[in-house]
Amino acid sequence: MHNSNYSTFLQASSLLCLVLPLVFTSAIVSPDIQHQMSSVIRISYKDLIQQSPTAISCARMAFCDRDSFGALEIYDIPEWKTCREQVMKLGRQLALDQSEEGIRARDECRGDVRVGPGWMGSPGHETHSLQSGFYGNMKNNEQGNCKSKGNSKSNSNSNDNDCQVQVWGANRWPNLKQPENDEAGFRASVTAATSLMHATALSTLDLAQKAAQEIMEERYECKGVAGNNSNVLPPLREMAEQSNFLPTRLVYYDAKFSREDAIMGSDSDRDDGTSDKYWLPWHLDFNLATVFAPAAWIDEMNALNNNNLDALTPLSLSSGTNNPEHESGLLLRNPKGTIIPAAIGEDCMLIQLGAHAQLATGGILRSGPHAVKKSAQSANFGRLSFGLFVYGPWNARMKPSSDLLGVIGGDEGILKDDFGCLMEKAYTGDTVLEGYKKFEQYMNG
Repeated sequence: MHNSNYSTFLQASSLLCLVLPLVFTSAIVSPDIQHQMSSVIRISYKDLIQQSPTAISCARMAFCDRDSFGALEIYDIPEWKTCREQVMKLGRQLALDQSEEGIRARDECRGDVRVGPGWMGSPGHETHSLQSGFYGNMKNNEQGNCKSKGNSKSNSNSNDNDCQVQVWGANRWPNLKQPENDEAGFRASVTAATSLMHATALSTLDLAQKAAQEIMEERYECKGVAGNNSNVLPPLREMAEQSNFLPTRLVYYDAKFSREDAIMGSDSDRDDGTSDKYWLPWHLDFNLATVFAPAAWIDEMNALNNNNLDALTPLSLSSGTNNPEHESGLLLRNPKGTIIPAAIGEDCMLIQLGAHAQLATGGILRSGPHAVKKSAQSANFGRLSFGLFVYGPWNARMKPSSDLLGVIGGDEGILKDDFGCLMEKAYTGDTVLEGYKKFEQYMNG
């Protein structure tokens, strides 16, 4: 990508990254909750569901602390490991299988545009910045279409959802099935996995809401607002539930593709074997939250030349010195400039808040930038990743409400420690729909 186009791309790609450590350690705080500022904070699924005081404390560190990465890793999620493995296995077949069956599957679900339902891309020699992948809206047809009324409400966090528009048409599913289980086809596998991801994200938004409420009551107690501002913070879970847009994407990054990152100084579109090359440059997602599944690294040349994909074992996902995710892959950055690899465990999900959550809460909750970095040690491997993107209603605006600003005394905290002015790019006051359309028009133009 040329330098003249980078700033436009960076702003656009931040809106719907489809996506998904230089330091990676963890220390046990209690039997079920792990935290250390040099790593992502982790809590068990059980703690998340119980919303215990200890879990809320961890959410405060994960989403409100200046050392935080705006992210929380959830582990021991029932049935998640099996669900994710089914999706990744069929996703590998959809992306890389060169047999007649694989080609037929891609053709029958081929999309019309880069950002829209279905499959687009050519693994092995893809040059588009979004790379190859499959999109689906997991709330498609759950709510009826309605005609837009202009989304003209001035309330910054109006989420009564009076008119949700459908930005995509019907999903396009490939006819792929698990050899050992005809019922576990691609559509069923993706639906099962994203149902778990969405439920976990909603519970995480609940937890973040409680953490933000505690912070607000402590921080502004001297103003006499403690206990009286329960309606000032936006209802994040309710906003997510009102949205009729819940896109998921399975993306395959080519082994030989890389792109520039103006923030970090990388300027080559093709990998020449040097360090600090990116598949996806540093950015903020502009939604409420993004759910990341553990990625798989695949020997690309062998995969494209071998129809027996099951014989190609992806590199380890959770442990071992051969796992590229422990030094590259999905990277996170906190406001102090510490960069770590997410290194998501194979029974885990990572939930990172997006710019909308930070803007809507006046900076009490913090989003975090992320990037996808290539591995010099695994240069011949492509990367398959799977994510879910949680949006607020189309008519919600990307800014805090006037009531909230009245309590916190202004919006100075929103852009504090703004890495690469990424949050400033999000702070437009646009509706979610307006912001999304800018992204879609750019990528599909």
